[in-house]
Amino acid sequence: MLAGHETKLEAHQVPVVDAQRCHACRKCLAREVCRPKAIVRVDRDEPPFVDPSRCFGCRACIVACPFGALRMEGAS
Repeated sequence: MLAGHETKLEAHQVPVVDAQRCHACRKCLAREVCRPKAIVRVDRDEPPFVDPSRCFGCRACIVACPFGALRMEGAS
C-alpha cells in the first residue's frame, strides 16, 4: 500500500547498504525485521546487500538498523 505522497516508482526502490556505517552484525536487526528475507550476507566479514528481486520496499530495515547503515538510494 502506498502512502499518499509516494509514487509507484518510489515504492519499488530498494534500500542500499552503506558499507561505511554497516558493522556486519552477527545478529543483524535489519535482517530480522525483513519479512521477504531480502537482506543477504554472503561473507560474514562483509556487509550484506539488499536483493531487489525479494525486497518490496517496506523500509522496515532502515528503521531497524541502529547504525543507520541502510538508506534509500539518493537519500543523504
